[in-house]
Amino acid sequence: MKNRGRTRAALVALGVAASSLTFSAIGATEAQACGTHMLGPSHTIWGGSRSIGTYYLGWNDCDKTVYTEAHIWNTNWTHSSGQILVHNSGSWSLGPDKPVVVFDGTAWWTTTPLSIYSNPSSDRRYKGSVQINNSNGTARCVGTTPTWDFSGAGVVDPGSGDMHC
Repeated sequence: MKNRGRTRAALVALGVAASSLTFSAIGATEAQACGTHMLGPSHTIWGGSRSIGTYYLGWNDCDKTVYTEAHIWNTNWTHSSGQILVHNSGSWSLGPDKPVVVFDGTAWWTTTPLSIYSNPSSDRRYKGSVQINNSNGTARCVGTTPTWDFSGAGVVDPGSGDMHC
């Protein structure tokens, strides 16, 4: 009987040790995971009374970069030209003058990422803007993302809000 008790206690201890190792491995993996996130709220792009897309300021915590991105789901607007950019007080980064249309007819439009170390200043504030042009190249609608302060303040300016085209 004493051997059975010792065997059972050893098996329980082994099970507890194994579950601790599993938990530690999962916790370490989750702590190392990185990816893309929105900084502040997204804003809607309106074409008349219909929502045609959304835009926002994005953050890639893997490579410590900020970008502006727009997703346009109304196929009447996916081939529009314009300008998309992200900037801080000393640097800026543009995207292409047209969004990239994907297989389902929607479009993604994004800037080249801008490193948060591109302008070492005390404020480290980043903001994005999106402009959709008329066929003659003049601005039809313009919107700005919230301004994000990487010095710990978070959103310090809400931006222009929704775009109305």
